[in-house]
Amino acid sequence: NLPFSATEEKVRDVFAKHGVVHSVSLVNDRATERFRAFGFVEIDDDALVNMLKLDGKAFDGRPMRVSEAPEEASDVGES
Repeated sequence: NLPFSATEEKVRDVFAKHGVVHSVSLVNDRATERFRAFGFVEIDDDALVNMLKLDGKAFDGRPMRVSEAPEEASDVGES
């Protein structure tokens, strides 16, 4: 539930305040190539509790929904 103004850099900056960010992958619609307002942030396991505290916090005026993704869901952006 990210704002459409989100970029990988902005998302990295928000999450990096709470732990080590290894990667950010924002998801685009395959047909339109438009940002789908969600993505994946890969972090250290010990930072998970801190990251989950961002759930509901505003990001460019839109409340984020932050949750732990199932392992297979993080493969969506990979080719």
